[in-house]
Amino acid sequence: MRYKAILFDTRSIQSYIFSGNQLKTNIGASYLVERVFDDVLLPALRSVLGEDALDAETWMSVEEPRWDEMSTAARVGYIGGGNALLLFRADTAEETLRTVVATFTKQLLVRMPGLHTGAAIGELELAADGSFVGEKNLTALVHALKDGQNTIFPLVNVPSTGLTLTCQESGETANAWDETERRFYAWEVEMKLRADRRDGREAPAEAELMKKLSSVLPAADRDGFLNGYVFPMEFADLGQRQTENDIAVVHIDGNNMGRKFQDCRTLTARKNMSRAIRSKTIAAFTELVQNIIANIDVYEDELSIRYDKELRRFLPIRPLVLGGDDMTFVCTAKVAVSYT
Repeated sequence: MRYKAILFDTRSIQSYIFSGNQLKTNIGASYLVERVFDDVLLPALRSVLGEDALDAETWMSVEEPRWDEMSTAARVGYIGGGNALLLFRADTAEETLRTVVATFTKQLLVRMPGLHTGAAIGELELAADGSFVGEKNLTALVHALKDGQNTIFPLVNVPSTGLTLTCQESGETANAWDETERRFYAWEVEMKLRADRRDGREAPAEAELMKKLSSVLPAADRDGFLNGYVFPMEFADLGQRQTENDIAVVHIDGNNMGRKFQDCRTLTARKNMSRAIRSKTIAAFTELVQNIIANIDVYEDELSIRYDKELRRFLPIRPLVLGGDDMTFVCTAKVAVSYT
């Protein structure tokens, strides 16, 4: 079956996450990157085509769905690894696809300013099992996406008028007001902080992290996970001693992952591999956290473990990226090599 298709990606993720010098903004930015397609792209598509026009469920099935039939105007091919593939009926006007991209990127300016994304419009032809037919395959869309990355440089923040303050953290227009600290900062910083702002409840970013880590644990171990411990929200709470304020940023990712995905014959196989790699990355970090807790007495001899208001111990580590084959965390420099 022939489809019209849009392939999206996210770019300069590390720059977006680390564009501020506050741990809270780093955490919030990481959360926004992970939720960009589910929270912004799919609602944008529904606003263009209608609430019931999108099949966003079938692609998540472990079993191979039939790819030669579609009862809705559009369906998700897959979401994962910083990419999203949307499929549309072959008779869909290209102008409609452009409207989807325009609506998505316009909403990003408000909800996730500063985040770079790309989009490539083309065609795909799929057999019933999801395998590619002829030259209308994913490779052509990937090449188009790369061409756009090298030739199109969109503005992803509202530009300064020259009459406004400059944000000390991001260098962008300071167009948001912090009532607590009595200062102006950029809307980009505001949206990152909102994702990690508690306001008397669990912050969205924190809730998503706990859900993610718990998902790889046996059901019997989920309730007691991190009991009496909490991830720090400030760099100062990572466990540095009074005279030692060094922290480390550790980034780990897989090599030659593209080749592994090229071997996937069907869209479902590609999606299942992406989810399996993500699960293993999360499981590896969760095991590291369990090891830290099991040896916390040893670490207390080397570090200055602090406590929050509820007398929970701050773990000397904070994850920032746990998705696909990427893992990024910050920790006290003294333990960075052993954690890695």
